[in-house]
Amino acid sequence: MYFAIEEDLRDVFLEDELRAVHVTAFGLCVHDFKVAPCPKALNCVKQCRDFLHDTGDSGQRRALIQLEERVTLALDQAERQQATGQADLSINWVADLRETYAGVRAILDAGATATSQIVQPFADHPSRFKPVRDG
Repeated sequence: MYFAIEEDLRDVFLEDELRAVHVTAFGLCVHDFKVAPCPKALNCVKQCRDFLHDTGDSGQRRALIQLEERVTLALDQAERQQATGQADLSINWVADLRETYAGVRAILDAGATATSQIVQPFADHPSRFKPVRDG
């Protein structure tokens, strides 16, 4: 919704309409928690359409790179465990870590090609809730 608003009116929207912006180490969440609980269980990098990333914020970029490094290590370990062929839960961890890694890469890639400082890297992903409309 933020990007559907004319650029010179976006700050007005944030000040007048949006009651809360949740700041994370990776960006901003503009999800309306009055309407529905968090669809991604507070893991915005898992392709949440309500996530915004500030490409000009070096702290956010650094946090994403650190997360990418940690996820890469954990994914390698989970894939090695899965390769042993034992009946365990590593398949669940591999899937989760791959999704997280893909989300982090999408955010970093969106920032690299952005024409605006604020990007919505997962705008094309479906939302799990429908906003309540008056009238």
